[in-house]
Amino acid sequence: IAGPTDLAKLIETFPPYWEQELGHWYSFVGDPAVASDRSRMDKVSPVHLANRIERPLLIVQGQQDVRVRPEQSTAMVEALRKAGKAGKAVKYLTFSDMGHSLSYWAHHLAVLRASEHFLADCLGGRAARLDPLEWVARLSGRLPLSN
Repeated sequence: IAGPTDLAKLIETFPPYWEQELGHWYSFVGDPAVASDRSRMDKVSPVHLANRIERPLLIVQGQQDVRVRPEQSTAMVEALRKAGKAGKAVKYLTFSDMGHSLSYWAHHLAVLRASEHFLADCLGGRAARLDPLEWVARLSGRLPLSN
């Protein structure tokens, strides 16, 4: 959920009003302007390690996220496709009106439901079939009527 996949690009695309936070991020993950830092950041960034993914993956991204921009998830999905890892083993779920967190109840519910179905597909077993709150969210326009 809103997972950084390219550490260098994550920092390079921070909003200008986060400038005072950059020192913290540089000490935490490195400064992409420093060649040795960028090299290390690339070595540990998931987008550059897609060929090593061995398990099913659920990626959830809010399209309004200014912290971990949607391009992070899109790049990861594309890297997984190029590595031959996509298909049934990778599920990419986006929300056009969600930011960085699941604080809104309809998003929270939709992610829980998607996670439940994803795990049921991967591990076997059942997932809930009917949840009245899910239909309240769908009928109110907070979630799409179909997936």
